[in-house]
Amino acid sequence: MDRADVTGKKEQILGSARSVFMACGYDGTSMATLARAAGVSDV
Repeated sequence: MDRADVTGKKEQILGSARSVFMACGYDGTSMATLARAAGVSDV
């Protein structure tokens, strides 16, 4: 994976996390929910 791919994946995860935290709040958000929203593995 090159630097551009890593940067793109990072932005994808951060954007998804922002949306999930806004919808569910900090206490209502799990790693599994974040991973699912970002389309990545939570393992």
